[in-house]
Amino acid sequence: MPNKSILELKQIGWNNLFAIYTNLLYIIFGLYILYNDNMSNLYSLLWSCAFIYIGISSYLFHKNMTKFTRFLDGNSMIFIETLLFITSIFFIYGKNYNSFNFIISIILLWLILGYIDYKYNKKYNIIIDVTLVILSILILCKSLKNNCLLYLYIAVFAWIINIYKIFFDHGIFHGFWHIFTGFSLYEAYLHCK
Repeated sequence: MPNKSILELKQIGWNNLFAIYTNLLYIIFGLYILYNDNMSNLYSLLWSCAFIYIGISSYLFHKNMTKFTRFLDGNSMIFIETLLFITSIFFIYGKNYNSFNFIISIILLWLILGYIDYKYNKKYNIIIDVTLVILSILILCKSLKNNCLLYLYIAVFAWIINIYKIFFDHGIFHGFWHIFTGFSLYEAYLHCK
């Protein structure tokens, strides 16, 4: 979250146990993909790694609340959003996920956006996040036939409740953000598979 100090994030409940342990869902998704899909498939391997990376980094951030773990958490979000965006483009144009262009596109965009995020001290993090997700949805919206968007809408609703402290125990809603974002991303993975 840009322009919020770690103390402010603690005040809105980002370090409660539910917000910490709901990150394990990402790791479960990553391990499930790793176990059930063909790992000679670069697409499945990248998504598995992305889920595990975001699960571990977000868990560490919400548990420890340090600048370094905050960087890892933000970087993992940029990675999975970059993967979603590039996957969306390749899906629509029927391109090969196991191609050199697929992996180079992901790495280059991830490095560029990660550099912008780092250089400007998370100032543009929310802009990067929202832009990548909206562009991915716009690219895929005509073909999405699963619960991806429903889960995403619920996740955003939970995030708004958490950030603006709408209910008394608003901190728990950040955990719901993790859960529904995880399901939304997993549905997007399945859709483009």
